[in-house]
Amino acid sequence: MTAKRSIRTQLFLALGPLTLGMPFTNMMPIFARDVLHGGAQLQGLLLSVFGIGSLLGALVVASIPRRNAYALPAVIGAVVFSIAVFFFGLSSWVWLSLVCAFISGVFMTTYQTQDQALLQLSAPRHIRGRVMSFYLMSRATVPIGTLAAGALAHYFGGPLAVQMMSLSALGLVLLVIGTHPGFLSLKVSLQEDPHPGTLIE
Repeated sequence: MTAKRSIRTQLFLALGPLTLGMPFTNMMPIFARDVLHGGAQLQGLLLSVFGIGSLLGALVVASIPRRNAYALPAVIGAVVFSIAVFFFGLSSWVWLSLVCAFISGVFMTTYQTQDQALLQLSAPRHIRGRVMSFYLMSRATVPIGTLAAGALAHYFGGPLAVQMMSLSALGLVLLVIGTHPGFLSLKVSLQEDPHPGTLIE
């Protein structure tokens, strides 16, 4: 896989699932009140569990000693994140919603962290700033995804909207991998390299 194609694939993987999956956090009031029959305390608990999962995921990634960054864990993380959000939208039990929120937090952070590491390491120095600018477009695309989720919730209800968005996120990951299967075997050296951006096939 060429560096250019690898970077494009990583950007799709970074922005797609996050844009389509993360809006579920902005719809917590619907789930806390209408689905789980709770209130502000339950909403806070759901968001706190998601945050704890994100923190744990970051600590796990930071604590693993590695010589290379791999694409496969990032793909698995994106898939599990999308599935966890889907089951969150499907759940009508508090305990299951808490578990799904925790899992989605863990794998959202792990897949984003590993994908970002791959991007920074595989992008040549002269375009690294531009590549990371595209990566940070998630600050704009997630609110756009939230707008789409809100429109779907208006017509179909919050739970179905989250299920539809998360299935779209999963479908996007599978589409990217189906069209670029070589990406699964990509690894990039974490060691100092006189020729930055060198990919190890």
